[in-house]
Amino acid sequence: MNLLRPLIALCVLGLCYLLFQRGTPATPQSDTSELAVLHSPDTSQIAAAAGVTISAQNPQTKPDLILPPLDHQTLLQDARKLERQGRYRFAKARKTNIAPHLGGRWNIQGDQAHWQYHLRSVGANSLNLGFSEFHLPPTATLTISDPTGQSQPVTFTSRDNDAHGQLWTPIFKTDELIVRLDLPVSLTQDFRLRLSKTNHGFRSKASRKARKAIGDSTSGSCNIDVVCSAADDPNFGPFVDLYRDQIRSAAAYTLNGVETCSGALINNTRNDLAPYFLTANHCGINSSNASSMIAVSLPISARAASREAWAAASTARRSCDAGISPASEHDQLSDAA
Repeated sequence: MNLLRPLIALCVLGLCYLLFQRGTPATPQSDTSELAVLHSPDTSQIAAAAGVTISAQNPQTKPDLILPPLDHQTLLQDARKLERQGRYRFAKARKTNIAPHLGGRWNIQGDQAHWQYHLRSVGANSLNLGFSEFHLPPTATLTISDPTGQSQPVTFTSRDNDAHGQLWTPIFKTDELIVRLDLPVSLTQDFRLRLSKTNHGFRSKASRKARKAIGDSTSGSCNIDVVCSAADDPNFGPFVDLYRDQIRSAAAYTLNGVETCSGALINNTRNDLAPYFLTANHCGINSSNASSMIAVSLPISARAASREAWAAASTARRSCDAGISPASEHDQLSDAA
């Protein structure tokens, strides 16, 4: 009996030691340098360094941020008052503070790093985004996509870097978007990205009169649809055809992601195809908001490739008196409005 007591005590002590070791968390890595951690094959360490979550290979399906619905009727009533001043508002700006070091999900595959953020503004008829900080290194891409499949994805590259450091997107006909950053692991300290505005579209087809995509009072009964040619309209078509080159220069654009106006590309005496854009004074463009101007009739690469932009200014084509074609980027604005 005297021999059994020490044996029992040793067994109890051994069991306690094992249980203690099992419940003790592992000591964290001492090197918290973001770049050093990103090179590590253990991608779970990125979360500790960058304060974000590492996802599996499959993309996240649930939004990281859900903004509550807005009262569209009240917003529409306020927008009607602005129309008397020649301003056409179609969206409400919602402040956000989204950046790769603040949230979202990182994924490392070999020497490539991927960051993704899924956001939703419940009930929006359209969405567009405003980045207050934007700079991509070479080979990096930023893709904005619609998980509902209603709008085509748009990809930005280092060619979209600008001196003002901002980025504004075209309009997407959806109430949720996925923002994805792809770049080499070696360049993870060489980018700037901060999403500051999520612009919630409150206008729909039901909120506007038929065939008035820019405003309730912008088109009169005497106006001529310049898409129509002599073959479509024997009365006015021949006259319109005389100005076909000038008609191709027209475009609508968004301003601050919440208002829209129109104008036209103009050439200069040097004929170097610099993309100068002429618009009306009442549209309210000034030095403080000019960086947010996005011509929605042009391809997204227009800002970085002026010659391509000039040549592609009339890529959006629709039939005579038939409204905008769904394939047109301009349709994104028309349907949202």
